[in-house]
Amino acid sequence: MKTTIKNKSRGFGLIKIMIILVFLIFSFSDWRPSVVQASQPPSVTTQGVTNITIGSALLQGHFSPNGRYTIVWFEWGTTSDLGNITVRTGDLATRTFEKTISGLLPNTTYYFRAVAENIDGRRHGRIITFRTDLVDRPQGVALSDLSVRKLARSIDRNTNWQETITAAPGELISFWIEVRADRFIQNVTVRNVLPKGIAYLGVPKVDNVIVNGGIREGIRIREIEAGQRRIIIFNAEVNQAESFLAGGTNLISSVFVSAGGETVNDTAQISVIRGVVAGVATEVRTGLTDNKLIDFILLPLFFTTLLFLFFRRHFWGITEWMESQKELANQRRANRKLKKMRDWVIDKG
Repeated sequence: MKTTIKNKSRGFGLIKIMIILVFLIFSFSDWRPSVVQASQPPSVTTQGVTNITIGSALLQGHFSPNGRYTIVWFEWGTTSDLGNITVRTGDLATRTFEKTISGLLPNTTYYFRAVAENIDGRRHGRIITFRTDLVDRPQGVALSDLSVRKLARSIDRNTNWQETITAAPGELISFWIEVRADRFIQNVTVRNVLPKGIAYLGVPKVDNVIVNGGIREGIRIREIEAGQRRIIIFNAEVNQAESFLAGGTNLISSVFVSAGGETVNDTAQISVIRGVVAGVATEVRTGLTDNKLIDFILLPLFFTTLLFLFFRRHFWGITEWMESQKELANQRRANRKLKKMRDWVIDKG
């Protein structure tokens, strides 16, 4: 009876230990119960900008609410940090939305992106830049005669050309700029702006021919025939790791193409991630949860306790057998002593 009560008390004690271990594991981990969502966050695209003047511009975006009432707006500013927002509007339908921003400075580069949010989450479109006019332009002048497209790729990893790439500190990258004209245009200037964190490397090429002058100051193309395209490629290097904060940093590189008083632009985004190897974020796991306290202390204790509880009957059976053997040995020893005493008494009597 005493052994049974003792075993039960041991069992209750081990269960308490397991409950404490489970509590500690979930307290120190980032685990949360997953909830199946009936809907998804909205999708949103930053489409472009039109009606650019010395002090205003019309921003355009497109969103899909994915079955939820969704509010949309634009974030904008003179740097990629943005900092300003437009008035929010809402809808249940997939559609294009636009908003005019005013009070802008002349001849200034602005950054903007579209944003959409509903009960399931918030999404951002890519950042696009534009430059306000230096002087008022005549009404009705279109920019469709000239277009530009900008892409980037990793030289070190030989990736494809893309609008957004991931790079590691110190990685070599390349930029590709396509300038296309719908009619014959002369005296085209192509000027590129690299963000802080990326440095120019080498000299640019136009249609695979090295040109004099830097693209930072502006490359001049004498003429572009109607329907012709000119390709400009130049290389750059991402700064070393000490130039970036821990985690990811999004850098925006802009290109401006001007001709006859008109300017068009495009951007490419470089996402610099500290800890990237060959452009892929390192995810070498140090354990089940990447938490040293859990992986190397709490979980081993938990599984050891679990195994002990599972096999406790066997463990306690062995213990009871050992105790019974000990008692048997003690009884035999006592019997021997008693026999010796009896023999001694008989001899004396």
